[in-house]
Amino acid sequence: KVIVTSRRELDIVDVLQGGSDVHRIDINADEWNTSSDIRLFIEERSKQLRLNLSTEHVKRFEEKASGLFIWCTTVFRYIEESKESKAHLVTSILKAQSPSRRDNPHAPLYLLYQRVLDSAVSRARDRELMESVLAVISVARRPLSANVIADPLYANEEGEEREGMRVWVENIVRSLFSILYVEERTNAVRA
Repeated sequence: KVIVTSRRELDIVDVLQGGSDVHRIDINADEWNTSSDIRLFIEERSKQLRLNLSTEHVKRFEEKASGLFIWCTTVFRYIEESKESKAHLVTSILKAQSPSRRDNPHAPLYLLYQRVLDSAVSRARDRELMESVLAVISVARRPLSANVIADPLYANEEGEEREGMRVWVENIVRSLFSILYVEERTNAVRA
């Protein structure tokens, strides 16, 4: 059996550490500088989204990414999908305080995920429902449609109420496109 990971995942390291049949091969990624690739990605996505980023903005986005492509793809999907002004989002993302990476190298990514979740809903009741939607998605073994996601959440609802809930689930999923994977052909969702 083979496990390949693009970054050091502590839970995987803990499980495999010390096993006599475990052989670790490090591909020295530290020697590979991702900054030029990330900068190119930022420049291209900002052109596609017509953001007109200055050189300083590109540099600051690159610093915020901290070498994580997933941060870049998530932040640009968030900007693209958000109903907020793109210029306002760029400004607020760049002004946001970056957490220390010393304790957790993925802290900037987690902070971005939290921002997406916070902006998806504003009312406490909606937050609880969003958490239920995310729970269903995260435990699913395969991608699910909004109808399938809504079924266990609103099993007691009927008629217009059930249809309203399905629409609500679709809206929540749509507001979370930047952190969820949606299959183009079927619109099925997975984490």
